[in-house]
Amino acid sequence: MVSIPHSGEEIPIEVGANMKKGVLLPSVDWYLPQLYDFLPGLGAKVIINPISRHVIDVNRGEMTGIGSPNQCLVYTKNTMGRDIYIKNPDRIEMKRRIDAYYKPYHDAVADALGENAWLFDLHSFALGSDADIVLGTHYGRTMMDCHLDAIADIFAQNGFTV
Repeated sequence: MVSIPHSGEEIPIEVGANMKKGVLLPSVDWYLPQLYDFLPGLGAKVIINPISRHVIDVNRGEMTGIGSPNQCLVYTKNTMGRDIYIKNPDRIEMKRRIDAYYKPYHDAVADALGENAWLFDLHSFALGSDADIVLGTHYGRTMMDCHLDAIADIFAQNGFTV
């Protein structure tokens, strides 16, 4: 099962109406759906989030709240430190976004996973690394080392730096 959480570019009308004119929304994992369009043919279930991470970051926990990019569920600034909104979203708006965008994505991932599946969460860049493939386990919490080593070996045997 493959999750692509940060390739979405959609900004719902009601969210966009509150965004500052001309605000840049970087940190999109560009072209991952096109790069990995062969995966369904191999039998992988692929879930792609269509919504911009600047609306709600489906790769964050619900309790991370509103605030910093790459740390919170709902960003108030872009990754360059510039304000995104005319008026920052409040807890009521965050709850609405959780119900409208976050939960449906996580429900789709949970349905696709079933009981015995591997989840690969794909991204297109890793800051500070020159490797071809960067494997992460959320500090050892999402995968046992023996499985991580086996996956790293497969990539290395196929000529990738890991």
